[in-house]
Amino acid sequence: MSRRLFLQITVRRATPVGVLLLLSLLPSCGTEEGRAGGGSGDGDDAIGDLLAGDGDGDFDTEDDITVDDTLGDGDGDSQCDRSVRLAEVEVGAPSPFDVVIVADHSDSLSWSRDDLAAGLSDFLGQVAGHEVRFFVLTPTQYGESSRAARLPLGQTDPVQWFDPETGAAYANAMTEYVQTCTIASGETIHCPVEFADVTQEYELEGAWNFTMPEPVAMISPGMTEAELDAQRLAISDAILDLGLGGASDEQPVCTLSRYIVQAPELLPEHAIFLILSDEDDQSSPENCLATRSVSASFRDSSSYYRMSAPAKVGKRLFDCVPENDQGEPVGDPVPMLWNIDSCTETRACNTEELALSLDACPASHGLQNCIIECSDGTLSCAVSQAEVVGDPCAGPFEHYDESWPSMDAYCAARHPEATQWSNCTLIEAGGGVSFSHSNTPLTDATTMPQMVAEFRQQAENVFGEGGYSVQLVGFDPSFSCAPQAGQSYLDNLTLLVDS
Repeated sequence: MSRRLFLQITVRRATPVGVLLLLSLLPSCGTEEGRAGGGSGDGDDAIGDLLAGDGDGDFDTEDDITVDDTLGDGDGDSQCDRSVRLAEVEVGAPSPFDVVIVADHSDSLSWSRDDLAAGLSDFLGQVAGHEVRFFVLTPTQYGESSRAARLPLGQTDPVQWFDPETGAAYANAMTEYVQTCTIASGETIHCPVEFADVTQEYELEGAWNFTMPEPVAMISPGMTEAELDAQRLAISDAILDLGLGGASDEQPVCTLSRYIVQAPELLPEHAIFLILSDEDDQSSPENCLATRSVSASFRDSSSYYRMSAPAKVGKRLFDCVPENDQGEPVGDPVPMLWNIDSCTETRACNTEELALSLDACPASHGLQNCIIECSDGTLSCAVSQAEVVGDPCAGPFEHYDESWPSMDAYCAARHPEATQWSNCTLIEAGGGVSFSHSNTPLTDATTMPQMVAEFRQQAENVFGEGGYSVQLVGFDPSFSCAPQAGQSYLDNLTLLVDS
């Protein structure tokens, strides 16, 4: 059964130039029969405390607003559904201002049109008289345009831009990828797509540019009730029309970070950010990419001296398994192989090796079957002819600033785990195309909490202290209903909110 989040938003004027924003969350968790996965909650024990701090079940506000138990049996008892006020914040900002909604549209979440529309109707009714623009963004970063970012050699993707189960590009991505390829003369060329298209050396510069959409609705002083209702419908339709098909690796903090670094003239004077999500942002900042660089060059033929020795040789073997938004395996596992320097026996990967293997898997992939395979084999040791003075196979030689009596002495020092070095040979290697590439993240942060703190600092620099607000509608640990597959408590995202 799909999960639904019901958004209930109420805004009331606090001062002639300010508004109060009240948010509440009502997730439907489980079936009508058993509401599987829900916790327990009596529906009236803590609502008053959460909303007003007085335990009487009512908002302690001048407007005397109350929140009903919509899925209970009428006596206030509900298995796991309640309204929870996440925050009350005085914006304190004169109109005009922007409301920027970052709405999750992954497959684990669907919205109730009626309840979403009702909440937005209350919201617009209370901000009537202000000038407000509404924007709808998504936590999906990469879509069809990122297909062009594939590296010709091996057709590898620097970002996950498609659903691993269906192969379809993620919908409503927040970036548009563009790239330019130039040759040594400075002439711009068409960027090669296939390996066979690489006929000359080139440099590639690519960028994921943030695509800020147009406002989905605007209100202004003097609007009639009918005009406000039309704008409310436009906002709810914009959220609902996102549909599904978003990235399973939601990155709302990346979206906010792209938004805040726009040119100052494109940003409003004040803003409210509203994140609607059933899953925390657990992505890595290194997956929020700004640019990439690729250099394709032709490698000349070369010569090198090589020896071999019998040894235990190791491989780290593991499968990267495509997963859907619920964390369920979909599609065929992608076998991966990494050579390791030495080994003693075949065994399961240890904790460090598991972490390294998971890091090597693309986004939206899980890890399975990680083992260290150890077997009898041959270890090779080589040194380039261009890097030595003398003949290593015939006697003493120099390698940069080091002197060696023989090639086998050199190899024994480099690989002490092996003995019986033999068969010193001068090998001729052919030329070919080589690629070097690097990605530049949007932020220098290395953890999600650091990335959140960086956004808040940037927002304060742009809007000034008290000139912006970040609000969440999502799962809080205090809520009695436990998230199910593909959902989670918003541990990282709660670091964004004002209180």
